[in-house]
Amino acid sequence: MDPVPESPAARRILITVKDELFPILNKLRDLLVRVQKCRIGYQLYSPELRALDVEYSIVSGEFFVLHKKMSTPDLLFEGLSETTDASSHPAPQLVFEYNRFQFAFSKLLDEGVSYTEIIDRTLDRKTQSLNNNRTFSLAVIAIFVSFAGNWLFVSETSPEIRELIQQMQVQNANIESILQEMRTQRLLEQKG
Repeated sequence: MDPVPESPAARRILITVKDELFPILNKLRDLLVRVQKCRIGYQLYSPELRALDVEYSIVSGEFFVLHKKMSTPDLLFEGLSETTDASSHPAPQLVFEYNRFQFAFSKLLDEGVSYTEIIDRTLDRKTQSLNNNRTFSLAVIAIFVSFAGNWLFVSETSPEIRELIQQMQVQNANIESILQEMRTQRLLEQKG
């Protein structure tokens, strides 16, 4: 006795699940495990994460093409001799077989969608971590360049400008001492 049903529609569904859906779900599961294992320390670029992201784009694209095929009876049964009746609607036998197996393969499709959601969120989170590392590094570099630029400006300025800067520093010190004397006098006046 042949374990595959005699109906061409049922055979098409089971073969599609066996030859296309199961392998793509296995790819998604494997990718999910590898994405979860990928650790990002303080890095500015991760070739491993980039490779996983590229692979995810390919595998998720393949999955959603298959999802569309399995969710659309016309695409799933394309090429079968009894595909449509005279009004170009799926033949009753095809609709019956599709409805009979739909519950089983729709659970598998939902599983695949949940894998893609988890992978997508995890890759986004890890990519955001890399972007934060880059932003922090650029901020540190900008601060360093700013300090270095100020030091170079002061050290390479003309003697006139250096003298002017020194005079301004002396004036600031004088103003500070005058303010301190005024505060002291006010305190003495308040006590006396």
